[in-house]
Amino acid sequence: MQLHEAAKIVSVYDEELVNDNLSKGWKLLAITSGTFENERQPCYIMGKPAKTIGMKGSVIEVPAETEE
Repeated sequence: MQLHEAAKIVSVYDEELVNDNLSKGWKLLAITSGTFENERQPCYIMGKPAKTIGMKGSVIEVPAETEE
């Protein structure tokens, strides 16, 4: 899945939550660094298509743009 295909995009900082979300159909789109609880940590950017739902452990949610 590419970024423009995702209906939801979230940032996750916990590896266990990343693995749990992967098992629920979420896709890993990117890994970058970020600051969480005043510490530099890996930041996992995850996305999911519109037809599936369910996510735990998200820090930031950015809804995808809709076509009109």
